[in-house]
Amino acid sequence: MWPQVLVGVLWWVQSQSYRFQLAEISNVATVGLFFAGYALCSVPMQAFEAAVNEYFGPMLYGKIDMNSQSTVVQAWNLYASVYIPSILIFGGFLAACAPFLVVLALGSEFQAVGTILIWAALGETARALSTVNHALGIAKVDMRRLLPPALAGALAAPVLIQVLAPGEPLLGTAIALCLANAIVLVVVYVLVSLSAPVTWPWKRALAAASLGAAVILAGRAAFDLLPRTPVVALAVCAVLGLFVLAVLYYISRSSLAAVTAKS
Repeated sequence: MWPQVLVGVLWWVQSQSYRFQLAEISNVATVGLFFAGYALCSVPMQAFEAAVNEYFGPMLYGKIDMNSQSTVVQAWNLYASVYIPSILIFGGFLAACAPFLVVLALGSEFQAVGTILIWAALGETARALSTVNHALGIAKVDMRRLLPPALAGALAAPVLIQVLAPGEPLLGTAIALCLANAIVLVVVYVLVSLSAPVTWPWKRALAAASLGAAVILAGRAAFDLLPRTPVVALAVCAVLGLFVLAVLYYISRSSLAAVTAKS
């Protein structure tokens, strides 16, 4: 348990210490504005991440034989082949809908935060992707592997905020947190690749990232061309959401078929 307690502390430093830094760099009102905007991306991503793990967790843990590392690797490979593309596609959806979510969920005095939400969406996508290390830690019953990425994030985020936020408090903090999450993801990739002979789903990830980028471009075009009213915002989010749901259903169906065939 002690590694998870320490990871919790380090994660707080990475994700929440900006409140104190931003208050000193700018003011408390800027902290509230940033939090209101960032939550529009972080809360949906965390909810989606929890739902995906609830649905596909058995894919990982139900096939593990602790007496055989090969079964752990195979189970993780299958889990990652679904989880990673799903997160990338949903991350693209969040980035595409973020400006419309500001119109729907925040008042007129908060509209300025919409310009930074692309960074929040990308950062949350990187954060969610990095949790594959947590899944492997549970599978291998070794939570100490969570410490290096958590330490990297806890060191990177405050330093990057101090460097980037003074000129542009909102944008600089958003970019800093995004880069910190990206650094954590890089550490996770190196750690996972060195500690287990796993296979990363590069083809599926590239396809999902390309599709996510297309969704982002569609959302940006809609935001630039259409009226920025709540009705239009709701309609655009609904259309993009239905498309993403169809893609996620296709990914889930094919993966569950593979699981059934191997059972």
